[in-house]
Amino acid sequence: MQDQLEPITPLVYEVVDRTTGETTILDVLFGALSVVGVIGGAGVFLGISFGTFLIARRHRRGKEGSDQEDSTTLKLNI
Repeated sequence: MQDQLEPITPLVYEVVDRTTGETTILDVLFGALSVVGVIGGAGVFLGISFGTFLIARRHRRGKEGSDQEDSTTLKLNI
């Protein structure tokens, strides 16, 4: 009495990552506007900082009482 043995077949499980959500046009626009906003904000901040530095430097030079002509300074003599 020989029993017919079934062949052993392994069980294969494939792990599938969860799918990501859809990307809509609003997501793309929000991302683009965020990047532009950050770059624009950084530009405004740096511009104000650099302008304040230059104005303070010019004001400090004026208080020193230096009457020497500087080649980069425009004097109107009005």
